[in-house]
Amino acid sequence: MVDLHTHTTYSDGDSSLKELLMDAEKNNVTLLSITDHDTVDAYKELKEIDYKKIYSGRIITGGEFNVIFNNAKIELLGYNFDIDKIDKFCLNAYKKNDDYMDLDKEFELMMKTCYKNGIKVDDLTYNPSMGWPIDIILPSIKKYEENKKLFTDREWNDPSYFFRCCNCNMDFPLYIDFSNQMPSAKEVSNAIRSAGGKVFLAHLYLYPLKDHIACLESLVSENIIDGIEVYHSKHTLEETKLLEEYAKKHNLLISGGTDYHGKKKPGREIGKGYDNINIDESIVSNWIDGDNVQIYNKLVRDNIPDKIKSNGETPIISILDDNRYKEELEKKLYEEYLEVIESSGENRVEELADMLEVIKALARLEGKTLDDVIEVAKVKAKKRGAFDKKIFLEQVITK
Repeated sequence: MVDLHTHTTYSDGDSSLKELLMDAEKNNVTLLSITDHDTVDAYKELKEIDYKKIYSGRIITGGEFNVIFNNAKIELLGYNFDIDKIDKFCLNAYKKNDDYMDLDKEFELMMKTCYKNGIKVDDLTYNPSMGWPIDIILPSIKKYEENKKLFTDREWNDPSYFFRCCNCNMDFPLYIDFSNQMPSAKEVSNAIRSAGGKVFLAHLYLYPLKDHIACLESLVSENIIDGIEVYHSKHTLEETKLLEEYAKKHNLLISGGTDYHGKKKPGREIGKGYDNINIDESIVSNWIDGDNVQIYNKLVRDNIPDKIKSNGETPIISILDDNRYKEELEKKLYEEYLEVIESSGENRVEELADMLEVIKALARLEGKTLDDVIEVAKVKAKKRGAFDKKIFLEQVITK
């Protein structure tokens, strides 16, 4: 039995890592991923304990990442990535972002939106120790019957759906733009793939979107995802079947999980959901084990396909048009940048050489050569200087 979507107290679950592992063992989950939001801290703890004394199954690295896509906050699941690389990415993309999880700002913005759009609400005060802003604001909104006409029955009666509407539906009276709090879907996808992982769209039908399949097709056409979380505790049988057929038709990988949060989600058990999930390992074995296919979906050097063939393997390739080629070069530049800053000594020289090769290709797309780029660099260095003197500008005082 597989469960590739679970949460611990490192994000919004209420089970410790050890408690989650004990629950997984009890329910005979044989393949597990811990997918806390925007962090891999559970895997740091996992390195420090002998978890085999608690859990006998296999664990693959995973995470669920908050992202912005087409003005909506959605989640991407990543699997089988390098933990250290994703840990560094999470630090820069989430934890060092002053707006990330700034609940005071979120509360203030939600209250201003209520006033602006004529939603009657009490004069509330807030501090983060009180919980999520929506948990304080929504009860106040529902005190006033005149507010009900602004929302559908489901929005009014389902708090979880109400909050999803706040960050997914631009036509919702209490829509909030969260783009300053978190990275784009493209950024997160690039980071996961650069760390050797695969990217999946999480629980499509939990998002209050006008057209779910249109969103999915956009993610596919922009090459953001490798697969879909087909199986989820809250998906209906019809939704699951539709996603399964879509994945097969478009050669997308399939994943699934309960979205386990411990006692916070009563009745939702790890590995079982609401007794509506039983995912067999065969469903995910083609990408978990890597026996049949390895998904890369990235730009490679010209001689790599021949090298793969010489190893007795078969590369599946496509030739990109100029627009897609430029996009993939830009992703490659970011990938090489990460490798440069993580390297040193001779390894850094190697990584700088890889970065230079990408710069040459980008220059060619603009009808230029590397010599042209170097000549512009010389002119700029003569005019504004280089970086040889190690000058660090701290402030500029204007009179």
